[in-house]
Amino acid sequence: MKRKITGKPRTPTRIGDITTDFTNEQLAAIGAVAMQYNETEAWIEGLFFETTRIPDAIRLEVSTRINGIEGKIEIVKHGLRQLVADDAVVAEAGSALGDGGFMGLKRHRDAVIHANVLNAPLGIGLRVDRRAARYEVLLTVPALKQLQTGLQSVSVDLMALMNLAIHARVLSEADPSDPERAQYSANLATWSARFLSRRSRTRSLPPPPQFPSESEILASHHAFFRDNREAILRWLQQYLDLIKP
Repeated sequence: MKRKITGKPRTPTRIGDITTDFTNEQLAAIGAVAMQYNETEAWIEGLFFETTRIPDAIRLEVSTRINGIEGKIEIVKHGLRQLVADDAVVAEAGSALGDGGFMGLKRHRDAVIHANVLNAPLGIGLRVDRRAARYEVLLTVPALKQLQTGLQSVSVDLMALMNLAIHARVLSEADPSDPERAQYSANLATWSARFLSRRSRTRSLPPPPQFPSESEILASHHAFFRDNREAILRWLQQYLDLIKP
C-alpha cells in the first residue's frame, strides 16, 4: 500500500481538481477505509476499558487523556498478560494489536488519509511523514478495498479477543468453590480457539497489490500531459482567477 521514496521527487501527474483526478469509486473507497478504521479502533477502546476496569463514570476522562492509540495498546497488552495464562493466545493478541494487525494497517490507513495526488491515472498518492520521509501510496480501488477488508478482518479478530478477555476476567474473579467454574473455563477455551482461528483467517488474506513499474509510471506521466493539456490549463486559469486581488 505504500513504499518509501529514495530518489528525487516525481513531477505530479494530475489536473489539480480532486473530483477530476479521482473517480467516485476511488473517493468512496477512501471514505470506506476511514470509517472502517474508526470501527476497528473502537474495539481497542473496548479492550482498554475491559483490561483496566476503569469505572464507567471516568472512562472517557481517562481514555481521552492518553496521548495516542499506541499507549492504549501497550496498556491492553499488559492487561491481557495478567488475565490470560495461554502464552500462544497472548502472543497472537500482541500480533493482532501490533504490526501483524491493527498497527500495521493503521500506518497504511494514515498514508491513505494524509496523501496528496501524485499520479492520478495510476492511483498513486504522496505521503510526507515525519523527518522528511516520503512515501508513494497506492490509491487504486483494489488496493483501497483490500485495506478496508484487512481492517474489517482485524476488527473481527479484536471482537473475539474482547470476548476472550471478558471470559478470562469472569474466570479470574470466580470463587474456587463456584460450581460454574468449570463452565467458565470451558467458555474461555472456546473463545481462545475462536480467536486463534480468526487470526489464521486474517493471516491468510492475499498480499496487497503491487505498485506499477517505473516504465508504466513514466509512460502514464507523458500520456497524461499529452492528453489533458487543455484541462490542466483550464484548472490553472480557474485557480489564478480565484486568487486575483
